[in-house]
Amino acid sequence: MHPETELAVDAFRAGASGYLLKVSPAEELITAIQQVALGRAYVTTLLSKDLITLLIEAAQKSPTGGTALTPRQREVVQLIAEGRTMKEVAAILHISPRTAESHKYEIMQALGVDTTAALIQYAVRAKLVAE
Repeated sequence: MHPETELAVDAFRAGASGYLLKVSPAEELITAIQQVALGRAYVTTLLSKDLITLLIEAAQKSPTGGTALTPRQREVVQLIAEGRTMKEVAAILHISPRTAESHKYEIMQALGVDTTAALIQYAVRAKLVAE
């Protein structure tokens, strides 16, 4: 629909299986339908290079790369994943509860997660806590 790569990413996050542009040729629409019918994802070739660039950038920020969070943010995530309350996190790190909440919010924004459960899943995948 739209040539902005971020819109394609948003569409896939929302559950889309394929993404084409209005200017995509009719033959590509047929190919996309066939691929999706086979259970595969399809992205127009007009956006594939940009999407690959986004994937590479995201991989560099992944839990295995360890570059997404600062050391302090990693401490906060670890404590949350260990089941600590925000008041406990604040006391352990000698910061205010409001600062601890701010760290949590910034971490969730940086990782693109919406829930504490997703944040804990990140901590497990990043090996910040034992499974």
